[in-house]
Amino acid sequence: MGKYNGAIVTTVGQNLIANAVASNQKVIFTKLKASTHVYAPTTDFEAMTSISDIVQSVDISYAGVYNNNVIQVSGRFTNNGVVTPFTINTIGLYGKVGSGSETLVAVVTAVNADTMPVADPVSPTAIVYNIQMTVQNSGVMEVEVNDKLESRYNGLYIIGDGSGITHSLSHASASGVHVARD
Repeated sequence: MGKYNGAIVTTVGQNLIANAVASNQKVIFTKLKASTHVYAPTTDFEAMTSISDIVQSVDISYAGVYNNNVIQVSGRFTNNGVVTPFTINTIGLYGKVGSGSETLVAVVTAVNADTMPVADPVSPTAIVYNIQMTVQNSGVMEVEVNDKLESRYNGLYIIGDGSGITHSLSHASASGVHVARD
């Protein structure tokens, strides 16, 4: 199992969050992107606007807010279609405000990287990453859903206490019942 450094919010990511607060809009997290690139420890990660050598890009499977200042975003990388093993040395978290363009919000680098093996139908591999960032005004983060709590990805429903949609434990529970009945 890999070990990773804490997420570093980029300057562009900081500006994205600040603009969302100023315009009373929500930050929408869109993708996690895995890279094989190993950055030097002296790299100015805050100044980055993209990551190099992207080998896989996945949709956000979960996004939630804790204690009003911690944002957790999750994504699931798999070895489906992988023909050459690779190491996940860097992960980029991407997001946007409204219909704006997608931007690099945060960067996570490996201390000891995970390796994604070649696809094997007998033994598929999935690695889930939970990226946490501490920011002020994390209430401006939200995942877009329709009236059935389904995200823009068919079959992916956003429910529960950390969804950023419900505002109490009873609403969180009700969201699960609502989706189950639908």
